[in-house]
Amino acid sequence: IRSRGTALAARFQEQLVARYGVRPLHPGGPRWHRQMISVPLPVPPARAEHVQRSLLADWGIEVYLRPWRGRTVIRASFQGYTDGTDLDRLLAGLDAVV
Repeated sequence: IRSRGTALAARFQEQLVARYGVRPLHPGGPRWHRQMISVPLPVPPARAEHVQRSLLADWGIEVYLRPWRGRTVIRASFQGYTDGTDLDRLLAGLDAVV
């Protein structure tokens, strides 16, 4: 379960870097994260709460999204009950609101 969650977290970071050109907070991989990962988003800090609420209201996705050091960071956790379809839904939700 842990290795699958870690792989999903790595894929999440890779997808955000590829889609939005963000610079990750760390190189990635199990040395830097496990099933939970934080990645910057190209969202002005003043809109972070709006994006978080939209993901929950419109997509049923609950993630932590907050301003941090002058930028917006999303923190997602991939547990035993999540799989690739959950990650794809999160990415689609972000594409719709970012």
